[in-house]
Amino acid sequence: MKRLVDLSIGGILFLVLSPLMLLIAIAIVLESGHPAFYAPVAIGQYGKPFRFLRFRTMRDDPDQPVSRRLTRVGRMIRSLSLDHLPNLYNLLMGHISLIGPRPTEPERVNLNDPDWQHILRVRPGILSYAVLVLAKDFNSTSQAERNKLELEYIKKQSLSYDVNILLASLKKWVASGGNIKARGIPTRSPADNVPTQEGD
Repeated sequence: MKRLVDLSIGGILFLVLSPLMLLIAIAIVLESGHPAFYAPVAIGQYGKPFRFLRFRTMRDDPDQPVSRRLTRVGRMIRSLSLDHLPNLYNLLMGHISLIGPRPTEPERVNLNDPDWQHILRVRPGILSYAVLVLAKDFNSTSQAERNKLELEYIKKQSLSYDVNILLASLKKWVASGGNIKARGIPTRSPADNVPTQEGD
């Protein structure tokens, strides 16, 4: 059922947003050349690696600080989280779900850890409960603390719970001006019917 919902919503979004994605890709190429996309490796369900597709936002110049590598187009689309629109391709291909644990880089994953083994039984998601709860504190939060929230989601996951997370994420996205992690969004109580901690 969840996969059917992913395909239905993902297919509609892909068709509706394709013109915007094309314009963004053209703008990236015109400003800083090819490629328009960036595809880092992430660990998916059952520990299988996949290429997590995003729009490229920086120039390939590792000797420069991030602030100088970031392009004008890249800064704009990052501010609205539009660099993640190509994730819809991963959604349609079955690499990820609409809602699920955040896709994680291989170097952060310990396949021998019981928590990770449990998390990797679930398809990762474009929208993550951990990101919704931690918001601007996500990047500074330890992987162990992130995993606690991912496990909380897995324990409670259902279609109705996913809908609540989707609606709460959209609300926070609008309130943050387009980027939940980059702005001062509260790290607690992301939605009245999506508790942030067990028992809250």
